[in-house]
Amino acid sequence: MRSYVAGRVLAALTVVAFLVALAGPADQGGSRVAAQQQGQVELSLNVVAASNVACRSAQKPDKCAVSPGSTFTLTVDINAVPASGYSAYELDVVHTGLVSKAIRYAAISELGVTLPTAGVGTEAFRAGALTAIQQPPLPTTGYLGPLVEADFNCAASGTFKISIRVPDTKVKDANGDNVPITTGEQAGAKVADTLLITCVDPLDFDKDGDGCTTRRELGPDERLGGRRDPNNPWDFYDTNGDRRIDAPNDILGVMLRYSANPALPYDPAYDRGPSAGPNAWNTTGPDGRINASNDILSVMFQYQHNCR
Repeated sequence: MRSYVAGRVLAALTVVAFLVALAGPADQGGSRVAAQQQGQVELSLNVVAASNVACRSAQKPDKCAVSPGSTFTLTVDINAVPASGYSAYELDVVHTGLVSKAIRYAAISELGVTLPTAGVGTEAFRAGALTAIQQPPLPTTGYLGPLVEADFNCAASGTFKISIRVPDTKVKDANGDNVPITTGEQAGAKVADTLLITCVDPLDFDKDGDGCTTRRELGPDERLGGRRDPNNPWDFYDTNGDRRIDAPNDILGVMLRYSANPALPYDPAYDRGPSAGPNAWNTTGPDGRINASNDILSVMFQYQHNCR
C-alpha cells in the first residue's frame, strides 16, 4: 500500500449602543474567563439550530448557511461579564440586505423592564432592558445567554453580514461607569461580533471549513472529497486552502516539517492526528508533531483528492 501511494505521489473568512452595568460569575471556559478577569463584556451572534440551518460551530459561529426561502432565528447572546454583573443593556444590530420579521426578548426575570423594540421590517433593530427603574445604583445580574432574538427570511441568494457594532456602545456598571466590550475581531475593531449568513442549501455549505462542502463530503468518491465527516475539519489534508491535495504544496510541505529532521518550522496546518476511521484519510486534529505514520503517509493517501 505504501509503495502504491508513493507511486501516485511521484506521478504527480446602525450602530450598537449597549448599556451594561455589571454581577455573578462568568462561564469558566476560555475567552469568557479572560473577559471576566479583564472586567469586560463579551457579546456574540448565533442562529438557533434547525434542519434548514448549518453553522460552522454550535457556539459563536462566524458563518451559517440557511436554505433559500426559509426562516431562521438570530440570537444576540451575552457570554461574559465582569464579576460585578450588569444592570441594563441597549443594543442595535445591523443586518443590511436582510429584513427582520419579528423581534422578541428572551424571558429573563432579572431583566424584567424591557424597552419597546424598534426596527421590525427594516435592516437594523434596537432592543434594551434593565433590572429596575430607580436611582443608581441599580440591582445587578450575572445572567449569561440569549438577550433578544429576531426572525429573518432568506428570500434571496447571496451572503449577508450581521453586526453588533461598538463605537456608540455604552457598557456601564451599576453606578453608570463605562465597562469595555470584548470585540470579536482585531484589536481596536469597531465591531463586537460579526456573523455571515449565506442563503444556500446547507448541503452546499462547507460546514467544517476544510474546503469541501457537506454534499461533497457525504459523497461516495474520496477523490472528490467524499467518504468524509462534514463535521471534521481535519479529514481533508489541504494545507494552503486551495481545495486540493497536491505534491508541491501539501505533500512536500508536510515532508519539510517532518519532526525527525525538519527543514521548516512546525505549523499545525501541516499536522494531523491518527485516523478516526473507517478510512485512512479520516484523520483527526493536530497532535503536536509531524511524523511518518499520521502525517506523511496520511497526506500521501489523499494525493489528488479535490474539492474544487
